Amino acid sequence: MEGQRSRLLLAVGASMTSGAVLVMLMLWAAAAPAAYASSPDAETASPSRNSSTDSSTQTDKSEDYFHRQSVKDLVASVVAAAVGGWREGNGGWRGLEVGFVRGVEEIWVIFGPGGKLHPAYFLEHFHGHIMVEGVLLLIIAYLFLQSTFKPKPHREEPLTDKEITQLCKEWQPEPLVPQLPEEEQVHSRIITSYEDKHVVADGKRALNLLSHNFLNLANTPEMLEVASSTVQKYGVGSCGPRGFYGTIDVHLKLEEELAQFMGTDEAIIYSYDIATVSSIIPAFANRKDVLIIDECCGYPIQQGATLSRAAVHVCKHNDMADMERIMIMVEEEAKKEKRPLNRRIVIVEGIYASNGNLSPLDKMYELKEKYKYRLVVEESMSFGVLGENGRGAVEHWGLKPSDVEVVCGSMGNALGSVGGWCVGTTEIVEHQRLSGSGYCFSASLPPYLATSASQSLCAMSQPEGRARMAQLRKNAASMRKMLAKVPGLVLQHAPGSEQSPIIHMHLAKPPSTELAAKQLLMRIADHMLELGVLVGVPHYADIHKRRPPPGLHLCVTALLTEEDIKAVGDALNKAVKQVLR
Repeated sequence: MEGQRSRLLLAVGASMTSGAVLVMLMLWAAAAPAAYASSPDAETASPSRNSSTDSSTQTDKSEDYFHRQSVKDLVASVVAAAVGGWREGNGGWRGLEVGFVRGVEEIWVIFGPGGKLHPAYFLEHFHGHIMVEGVLLLIIAYLFLQSTFKPKPHREEPLTDKEITQLCKEWQPEPLVPQLPEEEQVHSRIITSYEDKHVVADGKRALNLLSHNFLNLANTPEMLEVASSTVQKYGVGSCGPRGFYGTIDVHLKLEEELAQFMGTDEAIIYSYDIATVSSIIPAFANRKDVLIIDECCGYPIQQGATLSRAAVHVCKHNDMADMERIMIMVEEEAKKEKRPLNRRIVIVEGIYASNGNLSPLDKMYELKEKYKYRLVVEESMSFGVLGENGRGAVEHWGLKPSDVEVVCGSMGNALGSVGGWCVGTTEIVEHQRLSGSGYCFSASLPPYLATSASQSLCAMSQPEGRARMAQLRKNAASMRKMLAKVPGLVLQHAPGSEQSPIIHMHLAKPPSTELAAKQLLMRIADHMLELGVLVGVPHYADIHKRRPPPGLHLCVTALLTEEDIKAVGDALNKAVKQVLR
């Protein structure tokens, strides 16, 4: 039934097409005499015959062509006309020109209206319309009688179950990413034991200088007890976002304690520290706004600036003159182009994770007040480290909490937990509860991580906690002084960064390639592990838009003693001497 319907539709379509073609031929034939009678050629005689200029000569000529019987005669007439024109022009270039014109005129007489090879002549003298209709009817009948299409049967025999099983065993999928050469692969240390300032890495007990557990609070007996009791009461996760059913009383308690500790109106916590600042920036900036970021800002700030779609200007590292230059340029462009009012924000890190330098927030505050900018400070590496009370770089530089619009950071460093936080005014915090993507679309922080952070925050508020922070800053200064004397390496250090626990050291004479530099530094790190000190070489992914040069990475903690610091210096000197000799 379906095949008959298809053939019927095909036949109807062919009939309509044939009818349209026939009508066009009939209209062409009917219009031919009128077109020829009104054409300029009908009013002028063919010069190649040396005839008179009246229309009767053209008509006689056309009638003469009607009685010619072969195509050979028609071709001969064209050639004769061309030769006659060539002779008329007395040969040469003039003769060729006249001969060409006469030949074209002769061709038009044959194929133009009234000519023997014109469709009108065929339809008039040979009942051409009947022949056309007959051919079209034969085509319609052929299409109508055609059978439906049937695919040819597959001649190959189907595979047996045994053959299918064998092919599946032999199949080897291609890797999703190409295999890296051995020298480019990253070999991570495997930690099997953790105790205060020591770890067991790759089977070797070593002094831990890789952990961001600056105050050594992550594994205290009090922390373990709080985390264990919280798991017993709440389980390990809320399995829901804060705005739905993921808010638990310990979340609200931690936010209240953070706001009180930082001296602000309110606080908000995020489930993941790297998503904190990258959610805050798009929440307060859009495509019409302007951002100024330091060139050494890490990936979270880079990603947040990209997601905001704002105009991003990158200033030189800790260069206040360059930052002011950008502010002046932005102001002049806004006045020149008469741009509407927008938000302008400066975004920096309290301590830069990529080099350990401090941001000069006191000078930045003066610039942002002068040019009417807002200031966002990312305090992940400076919270619990700088300032008399451990409030971070803002306190270190003598600024009040209200002097900086947004202060945020990680709970994965000094607090020894996981997650992120942000403090500020009520308007700043409440806006993020509806616009911060990392807050709105992520499951809330597991309760035991919130209570662990509360326990660390409580410890930092005690005299013992403040003593730990003071000892940390003292250890950082001593370690920097010790490592500055190591030959073959250069300490990354900016003025005013003596208290930073993040230390980066680079090769004094680096090789020509980044890969070769990393290999040398990895050999130094391997030798130090053999000597009982765990350090690392940072590896940055391609997603980082601005990556620092290869270097050794060390983190100072509060429980290090003077003997430990001296042991680190001795181990580094021996390793460098062994590798760079």
